[in-house]
Amino acid sequence: MVPLIITVCGELLASSVSVTVSTRFVALITLAGAKLIAMLQFAFGDTPQNPYLPDNYADPNCVVYTGTHDNDTTLGWYQSLDRDTAQRVDYFLRVTPGAMPEALIRAALGSVARLAIIPAQDVLGLDSSARLNTPGTVEGNWSWQLPAGALTAELVREYAHLNGTFGRAPG
Repeated sequence: MVPLIITVCGELLASSVSVTVSTRFVALITLAGAKLIAMLQFAFGDTPQNPYLPDNYADPNCVVYTGTHDNDTTLGWYQSLDRDTAQRVDYFLRVTPGAMPEALIRAALGSVARLAIIPAQDVLGLDSSARLNTPGTVEGNWSWQLPAGALTAELVREYAHLNGTFGRAPG
């Protein structure tokens, strides 16, 4: 486990930056007054007690991400899953063909987490070709740019409504 502690808008956020989160880590960040970063792409291991699953968030005072700049896009992640993990994701999220990344976005927005962060690549439904960074590599990183005109008025209305549906913003 590699701990990551950052400050965002005066809030202390902490992540284990790994697929597993120990109870000692959770106790430490709680003691420090930090909020756990819950990464949904890490939620679908082989145990229903996985702390990244939205049903297992011990404290709603956390931040949920579909993924970060260091993860593949949600669509790219989903397309690369092994069969067993894909079946767990499909079952938990009730995924139907073509439902990703929206299914994971809805899981984030519908969670009890106080803050939900959705990368632009997921909002746009982009695949691995839009991945921002691959840790441990030196080439091909940080070159993706938001396409001009990608954030259309229709997309803004759709996400305003989606956020409103989950009580995250007027909609």
